[in-house]
Amino acid sequence: MSLHPFFSTRAGLFIYWTAMVLFWGNSVSQGFEASSGGELQLLADDILQPGDPTPLTHALSDPADLFIAEPVPRYDELTTLVKAPENLRELMKPVIQLNAEHIADGGDLPLTSSGIRVSLPTYPFWGPPPPMIDVGYQMTWLDSPPALALPDLFHEYRFGASWIRLISDEWKMRVWAGATFNTDGENTSGDALFFRGGLFGIYSTSPEFEWIFGVVALGRSDLPAVPALGLVYRPDDDWSFDFTFPRPQATWIYERMSDRQFALYAGGGLNGTTWAFEEPNGRENQITYSDWRLVMGWESTPLAPPGVRFAPGTRLKIETGFVFARELEFERFRRNVSLANGWTLNGSVSF
Repeated sequence: MSLHPFFSTRAGLFIYWTAMVLFWGNSVSQGFEASSGGELQLLADDILQPGDPTPLTHALSDPADLFIAEPVPRYDELTTLVKAPENLRELMKPVIQLNAEHIADGGDLPLTSSGIRVSLPTYPFWGPPPPMIDVGYQMTWLDSPPALALPDLFHEYRFGASWIRLISDEWKMRVWAGATFNTDGENTSGDALFFRGGLFGIYSTSPEFEWIFGVVALGRSDLPAVPALGLVYRPDDDWSFDFTFPRPQATWIYERMSDRQFALYAGGGLNGTTWAFEEPNGRENQITYSDWRLVMGWESTPLAPPGVRFAPGTRLKIETGFVFARELEFERFRRNVSLANGWTLNGSVSF
């Protein structure tokens, strides 16, 4: 089974991506107008994947901040909270994110990826926050030497659902599950189907400290799951220190304007994806790209009201850093390949 010829060529995919960026980038450049939804990043796809440097705790905490009005009700009040938020119409609109990344390594095996994700809130039948549905598509180019005889282009089709609930004044529970279909377009067997998900407990007794306990299913053949453990420390409104494995990060908000805020951050972590592909002789195989990285970045987000960490609106992020311990791992037939260290430049915009 092959994909449509337009999406099987680098030129076609580059035109597709460029058209989207030009169209949406125009609205971003005109003052970062408020968008119709919140930053609801709710899948395991949001972390540890090429092109998306989202910290783990951002994927865990945002929905409650967006859907539960301040001050946050106590647990006994939440058990009877059935009235929808006043801004339900705005919060029910989908959120779209575009992302792109390029890893340069001096010509050994450069990697380029880009994609789109759409987050769809469902109706809050059990009170806010509601379950979320996410769909997405990611494409990755591997500029490999002819001797490796690898496909140039890989595809990822994503679908998932997630939910966060307040269990008590101190505890939140976060669960999500999804599937991805990762293929070169030729090997569409069961090798291309992967499960991603996670289960977390989030414990906090004060605004300054938040403890994370859980596990993440990565959907990778070499590393099916990792623990997600750590502490988030926020000493004041400008600084936050996320000591959560597998992607720690320190963030400094250096400027606030009437409707936006700007931040610098530094962090690191692991990254990677597994795809199914067809060997030149027709045999089916799997390939996993993996790396570790140290990065720094800049982001622009809507200014949140006092006591709320996230607000609906357009979000822009640009990141660069050092990429090391890069490797291609094969499920069968081939030996693993160690790659040269490189440098990443990536970014995302959501609205």
